[in-house]
Amino acid sequence: MPEAPMDTKRTQKPDGRKARTRAAITDAASQLFAEHGFERTTIEQIADAADVSVGSVYVHFGSKERLQLVITSEAMDLNDRLIEKAQEAESPLQRVFGVGDAYLQFALEHPVGFRFVAMRPVEPGDQRVINEAERLITERLGRIILSIAADLQQAMDIGELRQEPLEDAMTFLWGAWSGVAALMLRPDSLAIDADRARRALDLAKRVLTAGMQPDPRG
Repeated sequence: MPEAPMDTKRTQKPDGRKARTRAAITDAASQLFAEHGFERTTIEQIADAADVSVGSVYVHFGSKERLQLVITSEAMDLNDRLIEKAQEAESPLQRVFGVGDAYLQFALEHPVGFRFVAMRPVEPGDQRVINEAERLITERLGRIILSIAADLQQAMDIGELRQEPLEDAMTFLWGAWSGVAALMLRPDSLAIDADRARRALDLAKRVLTAGMQPDPRG
């Protein structure tokens, strides 16, 4: 006999509960990591904040390092979506600048993920998971950097910017974006707000454009 609709619904419910439980755990962990740091946050604190058992955290993620890896992967997904939207611009220079704005937005929307991606400290833990996280971050950031470099080179090739060593220009841009975003996340009086961060990146755009202004004489 075919299954009744009620049975089908019952088989779908655990998946929904599982997704909600995982989301509750990652949300709680992200908040605690932001407040106390990865090393000082315990599985017990995460379980209490998520209103689940300690065993449930281990069932869904296996370890705190694995939970960090999931949060990092989800953060990189957000970063990819923001950057893909920025890269819809027609001008290669505007695509480059758009990626900088997207990277700042990534830091604002997912500060814990940004810390794991751009400011990850070397802490003890499961080395296999740590290596996996390193590979994830390196591969996905590497693709973004290659895309930025291609747009920056095109901007120079079509005369939007003067020809300069690509590596130097990339170092300036990546350093500016990462440094400004990191300043927003400082836990002390040296932290800057989002408006100041955006103004700083706007200044970096003007400095880059003026400093690499094409020579009208060719």
